[in-house]
Amino acid sequence: MNRRVIQFHARRPALSPCASIACAALLLGGLCGCQTLLSIAIIVPSAQISLVESALLDAAVAPAIFADAGDDALATVNERVILDASASGVLLGSGSVNTDPTPPLSFAWSLVGGPIPDQDGDGDSDAADLIAAGGRLDFADTPFAQFSGPVAGIYTLRVTVSGTGRFGETITATDSVTVAVFDAAP
Repeated sequence: MNRRVIQFHARRPALSPCASIACAALLLGGLCGCQTLLSIAIIVPSAQISLVESALLDAAVAPAIFADAGDDALATVNERVILDASASGVLLGSGSVNTDPTPPLSFAWSLVGGPIPDQDGDGDSDAADLIAAGGRLDFADTPFAQFSGPVAGIYTLRVTVSGTGRFGETITATDSVTVAVFDAAP
């Protein structure tokens, strides 16, 4: 939990202590997506008034989802590559990443580029075309998808990481990884 202290100096009290705490919460909302203990001191020297109010706040900011598709890889034709998006998570106010948030994140891997031509006529070279050509993209709804390319070339795969915001909204982030597939030596 973070602790923030804000001190207001005023010639006359314009806001009630509760309104002052609410205003300060709005100001702090963009600084920290975590629970904050906020203490506000309202000091009016001419009236010799001093009032301190404290409140425990949950800053109302959407969590930031961080997607990390892992390192680029090399493989031979039809060799299985394990993709690793396990470093993805929710960015915390401290700058660290929570890789095991509640509720859990969801993952969706997709093929976004490669040497496989469009085989199903939808205009995209995607996972359906990869499978039709004899390649694989398995466990695409987990952080650890498994990929194999049926022909030599450069494949680009994207992971979309989704989480739930404070108000039930879906928040997503994406990252891509490149897998260079080459023919095995004779």
